[in-house]
Amino acid sequence: MYLEDLSVWRRIITLPLLFNLTLLGLIQEITQIYLTFPSETSFTDEDVSYYFSDFGTVEDVRIPYQQQRMYGFVTFSNAETVRIILARGNPHFICDSRVLVKPYKEKGKILQNKWQQLMERGSYSASSSPSGMDLYECHLG
Repeated sequence: MYLEDLSVWRRIITLPLLFNLTLLGLIQEITQIYLTFPSETSFTDEDVSYYFSDFGTVEDVRIPYQQQRMYGFVTFSNAETVRIILARGNPHFICDSRVLVKPYKEKGKILQNKWQQLMERGSYSASSSPSGMDLYECHLG
């Protein structure tokens, strides 16, 4: 029985860290959205915050300052607000400018989703790592 447990833990440890954290429920739900909009828009961070505050509590708005700024991020206090906004669909209009929203995904979460798709399709193998390295040959210590 001990060897069976060891085998299970060895597989868990060698899977990507983010995927393991997801299995354990340690990754939080998405509380941020990604915005895209035309470069000629003139709205401010405050305008974006005001608009999205109708959906829930806005914690932060970031629109990078660029000559052709065409994207931004809005962070909310809870994931339910993001679900409500996404369920509403696109487009949104802020100061008469057309704004499209998508859930924000960190690069690590994108990789996590790819691993999850591999697992669901049953096409995961020890050599499915992005580096091509055999994950089962990794040794600890």
